[in-house]
Amino acid sequence: MKPKYYDHFHCTADKCPMTCCMQWKIAVDEETYEGWKDREFKGKTLDSFVMESDNGKIICLNEERKCPFLNPKGLCSLVLEHGETILSQTCDIFPRQIHDFEGRRECSLVSCCPAVVDLFYREDEVEFTYPLEKESIDLLFSIRNLMIEIVKNKKYPLPFSLLMAFYILLDIYGKNELTTGELSQYREESLLEELSVKIHEVESSWEDTFEEDNELWLDMVENYRKEGLYAEYIEELSRLAEELTEQYDRRKIRKKMDSFQEAFGKYENLFRNYLVSEFFTNMLIPEADLEGMVIMMQWIAMEFVLIRHGLFLKWLQDGESISYETVRDYMVVISRMTGYDEEDIFEYMENSFQSLVWEWGYMALITGID
Repeated sequence: MKPKYYDHFHCTADKCPMTCCMQWKIAVDEETYEGWKDREFKGKTLDSFVMESDNGKIICLNEERKCPFLNPKGLCSLVLEHGETILSQTCDIFPRQIHDFEGRRECSLVSCCPAVVDLFYREDEVEFTYPLEKESIDLLFSIRNLMIEIVKNKKYPLPFSLLMAFYILLDIYGKNELTTGELSQYREESLLEELSVKIHEVESSWEDTFEEDNELWLDMVENYRKEGLYAEYIEELSRLAEELTEQYDRRKIRKKMDSFQEAFGKYENLFRNYLVSEFFTNMLIPEADLEGMVIMMQWIAMEFVLIRHGLFLKWLQDGESISYETVRDYMVVISRMTGYDEEDIFEYMENSFQSLVWEWGYMALITGID
């Protein structure tokens, strides 16, 4: 099972606006590492370009924070000299992601690649090679598919769709027992309409949302700033975020936020497709449980909020203009920055929030309602 655009992907290689061979940890599996001991590059064995990290072996980046095997034309020297079989598993499959379940394989594309975001942008709606089952033997599949179904529903603004999905997921999480057949109640249009109205009636503060999102941004980028990674994308914006944390003209910022939301709204379909893809790819992974799905939905929502806030800061910096290329760049950068392993995601959430599972109100706070 895969999105229908999956087979349309092709690497743009030297024409890529943001190569995957820079500014992040490129993993090297053990089998590849052993094979590299007998191969050379610039008079050194390939394994000498590898270092140990907390999560295993990774390629040592050069002073420009790029893979040492990336040539000036933006192509991989290893592939040019030895062929594609020389690549590690990570480099070989990126940006593809494959999850194997019992009797089922799910293939997807991650949003860390500009060419993948281009696919999201061109699609009117994400469709799959097989219909998403409304009722499956596996309850978790049915729940994940329900979440995708709600986010895909263009009847509701995207923030509302996200909040409705999270409300329903928390309701499911709070039940002791639930069958796949009982999930049908959450698909009833009357329930969704009522939920949308209730969300609209929730008292909210744009100032609280802005300030919390600003803090989330500064917290997420902190380590990357210390390491000098993605500096051209996050450093100036982070200094602006720090200035706004200390003091800002509330009337002026509110007016600018309204103008930004109008500009951001032009990309709603892109972000809806992005969230559908993220739910399909990351919300349910092999051996996951319901709590894990809740945590992953929180992480995906936070990633979305960080992209939006980064774009708001960039919009302010660039004289209140935003291009598709800028939107794509920040989707890619934030996706790479938040591309943690599940264990690291759980650790981050435990250390950063009062509870591992959020209250619905916190999701409403960072997402914003008004």
